[in-house]
Amino acid sequence: MKPVNLRLTQWFVPAVLVTAAWACGCGGGAAGINAARLPVDRPDVTVERLGTGGISLPSKEAFNIISFESGQDGDGRGESKATGPAGAVCKAESGVNGVGKASFMIGYTFDNQTGKPLDLVAKLKLRHEATIELSPGETPIGKQPPGGSNTLTFVVRDSAGVVLKNEVLTTSTSEAGARNSGGSHDLAFDVQCPPDRGYYFVIAGNCDARNGTGRSASVNMTVSDISLELDWKQTAGGSTAPSAGDNP
Repeated sequence: MKPVNLRLTQWFVPAVLVTAAWACGCGGGAAGINAARLPVDRPDVTVERLGTGGISLPSKEAFNIISFESGQDGDGRGESKATGPAGAVCKAESGVNGVGKASFMIGYTFDNQTGKPLDLVAKLKLRHEATIELSPGETPIGKQPPGGSNTLTFVVRDSAGVVLKNEVLTTSTSEAGARNSGGSHDLAFDVQCPPDRGYYFVIAGNCDARNGTGRSASVNMTVSDISLELDWKQTAGGSTAPSAGDNP
């Protein structure tokens, strides 16, 4: 069974969350992203709703998946927060003897209550900046060096646990030393949504930093200008939305 037909375009300009998981794992990957909501908390997309047009976030509707989490150990520090209606930032600092973690999720969920498969085109645009900084100095031989990582992922899942999309937008580690990256992303792809299920479209960012022997790490991830559109599209048998006033 192939529940999703992908048509992906992406533009990337290089410039050198989390509660209990849907599945085992942690971090920014699909396995570690939990945006689960009870059916009562997922808006219904009905046949009548299709006639009012698609979903445009955050210009016409607000994101209904919002999560910011952080944690720390020792003198580490984590921070995650929103930056307006279309952005987020997470930061992790290890200190000289600690660990810091931070993550965020921004997205949208709905239930397909049309009684039939719903075909839509998902369009995502955003910008990101990410850095990994290590304090100066040499790590003694045989000792643990400082380290960190950041990941930004876009995941589409249904309420049955099926991953329809798992796109790593950017990821960096400190294995090659300090890192600095930034870029713009523009994705478009088709999704088929069988009826009587919930669907989750989630942008997830994650940062973590750990100390080394006498040295520290700092990791930052900033996402801005997020735009997510979910548009109903015509199928081989005609339009998904009511046909009155539609072009053939």
